[in-house]
Amino acid sequence: MLLRQGKNLFDDPMLRSLLKRSKTILSWRERLLAPYYRLRTIWPVWFFILNRRARILYKESNPRLSITQQKIVTSLEQTGLAITSLEELFCDKSLEGRLSLHTAQFFSTAKEHSRKEFFVELFEKFPLIDMHNPFVGVLLHRTILDIVNSYLSVCAKLNYFSCTLTRVTPSGSDRIQSQRWHRDPEDRRLCKVFIYLTDVDETSGPFQYIAGSHDRGQWRQTFPQRPPQGSYPPDGAVERLIPSEAVRTCTAKSGSVIFCDTSGLHRGGYATEKERLLFTAVYISSASPWQIRYTPLSPDAFKAFKLDPVQQYLLAPTRIPRQLKEVQAY
Repeated sequence: MLLRQGKNLFDDPMLRSLLKRSKTILSWRERLLAPYYRLRTIWPVWFFILNRRARILYKESNPRLSITQQKIVTSLEQTGLAITSLEELFCDKSLEGRLSLHTAQFFSTAKEHSRKEFFVELFEKFPLIDMHNPFVGVLLHRTILDIVNSYLSVCAKLNYFSCTLTRVTPSGSDRIQSQRWHRDPEDRRLCKVFIYLTDVDETSGPFQYIAGSHDRGQWRQTFPQRPPQGSYPPDGAVERLIPSEAVRTCTAKSGSVIFCDTSGLHRGGYATEKERLLFTAVYISSASPWQIRYTPLSPDAFKAFKLDPVQQYLLAPTRIPRQLKEVQAY
């Protein structure tokens, strides 16, 4: 019973407060729940049991990929990373301009990121699923979803989406937090979609990735995830163990789109001269114990929009944080 409820076991505010004050309790918590989280990431459990419905729906949806989509999925499977552009994906030269115009209205109300001092958040902490938001249209688009689902081999769930401005890091500063090499903790296999909204060169904090460090690659066991945590290798350790040829530095023009499995080793945001504007959408599977970080549609509104079964599954309420359960988006 305890393990079945493991993902909600520490939702109680009083217990969370105690955990913050007591390293002893925290280590007890990790020891207690580690077998539960490890079990969830074992492939047969992850794929055949926890993602059973998502796996069946994916087969039923039978996505027919274009040549461009096939190339992206193949690159993801081989390296964990693929780069394209909005124009190539959507055959729409005006989409980048509409996205950039939409972000302009948020600069006056932007807030510092709650945990990463080098980020400024343009969207709210739990942004609304607003069908008039062009970014929501992009993350819901079947062109994107068919790529993500084909890579995951199951229909995905939306975990969160954000738009962040990366500040210039003071000269000589050490890399901190996600500027360092790390693996994300949300799932055994996941897919992030980044959209550059400014030109990104070596001085703008480009996204970097270790090709082949995803769960199908040769570097998958190098500083692996420790469920329910990710992994932050010691400084310099990645460079000592992995050849420089495996490092992919994603310098690219505004409008570029990066698909990436961030369970693999990656880093970014170390901007030394220029700011970077970036949209992020995160897709996980039903096996993930992580709560959503957006404001969902109300039940009535959810039914009102003409979403296909794959899109409905993406946004179907799951593991909603307590502070969001009473929120009605529309």
